[in-house]
Amino acid sequence: MDDSSLRALLFQLCEVDTQSGILIWKLRLIHMFPTNRACKSWNTRFAGKEAGSTNKRGYREVQIGGRLYLRHRLIWLAEHGVMPVEIDHEHGAAAGDGIGNLREVTQAENTKNLSLQKRNKTGCIGVDRLATGKYRATIRSENKVYRLGHFSTLDEAVAARKAAEREHGFHENHGRTA
Repeated sequence: MDDSSLRALLFQLCEVDTQSGILIWKLRLIHMFPTNRACKSWNTRFAGKEAGSTNKRGYREVQIGGRLYLRHRLIWLAEHGVMPVEIDHEHGAAAGDGIGNLREVTQAENTKNLSLQKRNKTGCIGVDRLATGKYRATIRSENKVYRLGHFSTLDEAVAARKAAEREHGFHENHGRTA
């Protein structure tokens, strides 16, 4: 299905609020169902409710035209008329799918705006503690790993990492905890 057909179907099936990033199922007409009972059942269960469900990664998925789409991609399509190749939640997915939190980026740019993983032990992406008690700082950019050095304190390692993030064009929100 091309972008314009998908966009038209999206607006036919949902109330679209691109500012909040919410899709609400519209009441569906009988001609969309094989029986009156199926129509009534669907409308009772879904019409007026938020479209989709949350997947394992925490993103909202919505089925349109027999295919699952990530809601933030549908919001972008509704606002701009084209399906994006790659989308970044500028302030993190927890901040929602409103158009103000979305930006079209390359995959490389998207990796420069990641949240801190739960298993991180130092509180800073790219900084880890060695068995010697020292801290090692590294950064990966454009498929190349840069070793920033070994440091006596966590603060020194974090400072080196943050300086490298600025130098390599990482987003200011990279490494956020939420």
